Amino acid sequence: MNKNETQNRTLEQHLRCYTDGIYPLHMPGHKRMEGSLPTSIADIDVTEVEGTDNLYRPEGIVGKSLDHAASFYGTRKTYFLLNGSTGGILSAVAAMGRPGEKVLVMRNCHQSVYHALELNRLEPVFLYPQEAAEGLAGGVSLEDVKKAYRDNPDMKGCIITSPTYEGLVLPVYEIAGAVHADGGWLIVDEAHGAHFNYSDLFPKSALASGADIVIQSLHKTMPSMTQTALMHVAGEWVDLERLDHYYEVYQTSSPSYVMMASIDNCIRKYEHAPEVWTAFEKILDAVDKRLQNMKRLKLTRERELDMTHLAGLDRSKVLVSTLSADITGLELERRLREDWGFQVELSNEVYILAMLTVADKAAEIRAFLEALIAIDKELEPAAAPLKRTAENRCNHPKPGCTMEEAWLAEGTWMPLEKCCGRIVQLPVTPYPPGIPFLAAGEIIEEGHIEWLLSAVEAGRVIKGLKLEGQQIDIKILK
Repeated sequence: MNKNETQNRTLEQHLRCYTDGIYPLHMPGHKRMEGSLPTSIADIDVTEVEGTDNLYRPEGIVGKSLDHAASFYGTRKTYFLLNGSTGGILSAVAAMGRPGEKVLVMRNCHQSVYHALELNRLEPVFLYPQEAAEGLAGGVSLEDVKKAYRDNPDMKGCIITSPTYEGLVLPVYEIAGAVHADGGWLIVDEAHGAHFNYSDLFPKSALASGADIVIQSLHKTMPSMTQTALMHVAGEWVDLERLDHYYEVYQTSSPSYVMMASIDNCIRKYEHAPEVWTAFEKILDAVDKRLQNMKRLKLTRERELDMTHLAGLDRSKVLVSTLSADITGLELERRLREDWGFQVELSNEVYILAMLTVADKAAEIRAFLEALIAIDKELEPAAAPLKRTAENRCNHPKPGCTMEEAWLAEGTWMPLEKCCGRIVQLPVTPYPPGIPFLAAGEIIEEGHIEWLLSAVEAGRVIKGLKLEGQQIDIKILK
């Protein structure tokens, strides 16, 4: 195919060429497997007419589906989210917070939490995670939570992420107890834990640990369409009328019935399917058994982590460290794709992350494990002086102004190397995982510049930077 033919491909044609022959070790959780999604989309892509009900006034088939979901999850109310967990986070924070209020926020939250803080003009008090392993942010200290409330008696609530992108689970029960003891509310971004409620294979969900509102992305870890997610209310003091309002604000007025059907089908198919979860357990056991004796690459499990401030680890996240090998995670991702036909979810300087779900097939995962073992045998030890670290989510960037002040101020693009000591206007976010490295209003330090330059050179995608030839620009306040 010549260059013009390639350029004239439709988006669908491009995607089919890109995914052909590549096995997905990434979201969405359906893994493009036959039978995971509605088969005849055109037949069910309808609108709110007689007999189809209305998501924002559910009294018929949609209402029954929502009631079934709430019954399965054991919630006060469950909402279908059709623009991902982002819509739920924006809705929940808007419903619980009031402009000017202080909120305790886990620093390594997703960018959608930062957007919610900005939109609602909330004042974040950041809660910094401990380091579970080199380059890997872990849990938060319960004492840090309590101290934050002692130092800020006017704090209204708390927002945390559990599990983290890498599958590390926080002690939500203890954190909820501390927050509630001071009269606060707790929102948990459980986007990567939508599967926790389905099997004892996994850690306990935040829903069973005292959280008031929990947001889950079905599409990330369950066989459901991209953008499908859930928002659960467990706390009795959540104002449902206020939450209903913001739920409509942050979702389309034309909700997709295809997506709603995907959510409903996913819940009903897997809520009572012990044989499916037994088969998945065998796959996870095979991962642990086959990868435990690699010489250079290291499978990360609880024994390799500092679990002091953690409550568990999600085994379906296959986190493989490259720190002991003469290869980076970025290089390992490339080799897995180009030489073996496997695409992982994430890679950085120190590890790769592969996501497994119940839609995965045992034969394909065995082949993935053999690929890792084969690559491991070819690797040499890492050079002793070489210290490769991923973005340090455990550091403490200094605030120069609030996020709102940053956005209202006049900004300008400047070469990154010349911006030490300046205040960043646009958040700087490695994607994935979508966790801001620098938030709007924070001061750029020399260490930030050094890491960002090396990350771009290594091939990382960094939102908030502008690349013009060899020059890397960042937007700062004038």
